[in-house]
Amino acid sequence: MDSVKLETFLIVCKVSSFSKAADKLFITPAAVKKQIDSLESEVGVTLFYRKSSGCYLTEAGKAFSAEARKILKVINTSVEKVRQVEKGKEYEIHIGHSVRLSFDFINLLTSAFHEKYPQHYLYFERMKKSELQTALEIGTIDCFLFVNPQKNDFRGSKHVRIGESVIHAVVNKNHPLADYETVTFNDLLPYHVYISSILDTSLYDALEAEIGTNLHIMDKSDRNELLVSLLKNAVILFPGNVSHDVSIPFDYKPLPIEFYYRENDPELENLYHQIRAVLKTQAIL
Repeated sequence: MDSVKLETFLIVCKVSSFSKAADKLFITPAAVKKQIDSLESEVGVTLFYRKSSGCYLTEAGKAFSAEARKILKVINTSVEKVRQVEKGKEYEIHIGHSVRLSFDFINLLTSAFHEKYPQHYLYFERMKKSELQTALEIGTIDCFLFVNPQKNDFRGSKHVRIGESVIHAVVNKNHPLADYETVTFNDLLPYHVYISSILDTSLYDALEAEIGTNLHIMDKSDRNELLVSLLKNAVILFPGNVSHDVSIPFDYKPLPIEFYYRENDPELENLYHQIRAVLKTQAIL
């Protein structure tokens, strides 16, 4: 799809007039009309209602305007990256994630990657789960990390297992379980248990059957309540080691960590191997 036609389309959207768009583009209104006609023919829908007072987006045109902006952003970003590589300048890799990554993990990964590839820099962006796949498809991120994806998550996206995250039972230092080397399922039964929503659904179902109303889903808005609950001998099941409380490995299968990425990108292949190496010494969470 021709980026020039897309740029013309977006300017017409903004000014609602072929003639005004022509003034901004320093071309004739006839040339603007020709580009819009060609674009409408290519996408197979009418994008504008054309009246003597101006032109106005159809419903299809409104939907396409959002997509046109995404397409242009991908094109411009891709061209700029290629130019930077050609000139030997810095190359940025944007990594999406939906859970908080540990500072130690980020620090080790960025340092190791930059040491091996001095002109490459990693940028991390925390996003909603629902945003990750779209961001990867339109190119606003280059890859993303996700802990314990479910069967229908991110269908069609290229991915590879990159490591595992051990579930931990988090308690306060005076908790009866605080000295345990490992916490088992049965150890949890006497207590209120708070569970992260990204943990395995089968674990939640098993706990709910045994614990019932003493089982709770963690909510970011309930942070203060969680702190109070810990003081009351509650247990938090978390997909990683938590340094500010007593964190004990939970005797349950580890959670997979998946790396989603665009195919045929050697820079991401390099990043994948670096992440695997760092995960051998440092937890992601």
